[in-house]
Amino acid sequence: MEGFYHHAWAEIDLAAIRNNISCIRKLIGEKVAIMAIVKDNAYGHGALPVTAAVLEAGANRLGVTTIEEAIELRQAGIIAPIMTLGYIPRDQFAETLQYNIIQTIVDFQSAQALSVFAENKGRRATIHIKIDSGMGRIGFLPTQKTIDEIKQIFDLPSLYVEGIFSHFAMADAADKSYADSQFKIFNDFLAQCAANDIHFSIRHMANSAATIDLPQSRYDMVRPGMIIHGNYPSVHVSHLLSLCPALTLKTNIWQIRHLPAGSCIGYGCHWQANKDSIIATMPIGYADGLPRLLANNASILVAGKRAPLVGCVCMDHIMADISHIPEARTGEEAVLIGKQGDQQITLEEVGAHAQTISYEICTRLSNRLPRIYLNQ
Repeated sequence: MEGFYHHAWAEIDLAAIRNNISCIRKLIGEKVAIMAIVKDNAYGHGALPVTAAVLEAGANRLGVTTIEEAIELRQAGIIAPIMTLGYIPRDQFAETLQYNIIQTIVDFQSAQALSVFAENKGRRATIHIKIDSGMGRIGFLPTQKTIDEIKQIFDLPSLYVEGIFSHFAMADAADKSYADSQFKIFNDFLAQCAANDIHFSIRHMANSAATIDLPQSRYDMVRPGMIIHGNYPSVHVSHLLSLCPALTLKTNIWQIRHLPAGSCIGYGCHWQANKDSIIATMPIGYADGLPRLLANNASILVAGKRAPLVGCVCMDHIMADISHIPEARTGEEAVLIGKQGDQQITLEEVGAHAQTISYEICTRLSNRLPRIYLNQ
């Protein structure tokens, strides 16, 4: 890349993200809205470029976690509806109104306080009501008491109750029975609301996995997150979309050393060469977000071939055994996530080696890694 040099970097293909939104749209049809989840810096991919790409490709709304994330989008000129999916404390009500952010309401007291605040400011706040159908995290329980409280919320003078939603805990599991039970709980609660003459413009429940595997849960809107970036939530989700992974994580080989048999590599000497070996050192480590569990457990791509990581993942360095790749040269690119030649290392593979999920791998990538955007 002419004029660019860094210890390591992530390349984000925005054409892949636009493709993935198009795939979602073809799956769900035109009548169901898409709330693109761009929280946590768009899962580590970069909130502003990814937001521009998903809106260009046809997403209708945006979902974030914090008010700070929403403000970043507004200050960048994003005018699409933005919703905070988490709890917003009362000392941030002013920003919610100032930046026209849709707020999640998880209890009656918060709704009442927001209405009073908005009335005092001469404004009207838009809210969605969160129902806990079995995640056990935040939200109203699906009870008669909640029905009574929702009626009171509708009567509050300075609130517009636009939507209601819930969230799946196990939609990405092989066994969908718990997801099915959550859907039934939420669906039955919606029926109770309707029986009490309570109606919502937007009902939503489907995350990435449910958008694909539980079409009955799409309602008026879906909330895709990981599939926007071209990665399935788990191996148990039907791989029926032509998704394109957007993220490639790269570094350069800084040094190649020929070490004799018996040489130890890295802190703790957790790897020892059992023969004369060629070891490549690259300037990326756990300060960049690489899990230390990848040590002696994962691979990188060099010259289109897999090379095992050896020794401990250091703060700023990793080492790989490239004894079988004698053609490798100092300064050559190495790929930790993505394609090189006919080989590919996926986020899912890295997550499995690190004994975690793909979501954690991409969201933990450090801000010191430049994001290079392709096909803007």
